[in-house]
Amino acid sequence: MSGVNEQQPSLDEVVIELARSEIARLHTSLPAVIVFYDHATQRATVQPAVRSRYLLPDGTSETARMPQVADVPVLFPAGGSCSITWPLAQGDRVTLLIAERSLVEWKESGADDCAAANPRRFDLGDAMVLPHPPGGATLAEVEAGVLVVSAPLVKLGDKSATDFVALAALVKSQLDLIQSSFDLHVHPTPVGPTLATATPILPLASVAATKVKAV
Repeated sequence: MSGVNEQQPSLDEVVIELARSEIARLHTSLPAVIVFYDHATQRATVQPAVRSRYLLPDGTSETARMPQVADVPVLFPAGGSCSITWPLAQGDRVTLLIAERSLVEWKESGADDCAAANPRRFDLGDAMVLPHPPGGATLAEVEAGVLVVSAPLVKLGDKSATDFVALAALVKSQLDLIQSSFDLHVHPTPVGPTLATATPILPLASVAATKVKAV
């Protein structure tokens, strides 16, 4: 009879294969790339950067790109009425953090206590975005012992800030010009020009800030 001599899998092998099949459906975290970002809602559409691998019946395997994930909340640093935000652009690298429960109700309500109607677990559709540098790369702006903020424009306080901060070197150069003009200024007299003051202005101290406060 056909198949009588075929070796049947053991119970252990069946359990292991079942466990592998279930694990393959779970997601925890993945590197991804920004496809679209809506700064008004702070939600992104992302493309996972690592492909899925599928085992074929003949024992070989093949890979395929995962589907894009839309409406993903971006996790900017925030707390205690303070926050740091920045624009994200297409192609920016991020990390997808996949929640263990459905986030549908949480994303809609933002409540601190909500129940997930969908029983799914570790689903790719329940992801959040954590921005980060390109994989394996380091940021050129990093300097030991220094907090570096690198951006075309930095606003302190909130997004309505319009007044520019003066740079110490430029302020000092302008003050030096005033000092030089004052010290060399002369008044004409019947017997010849005389200095406007007998006591030149003392050298100006540094105007560089060691601490900054803004409202």
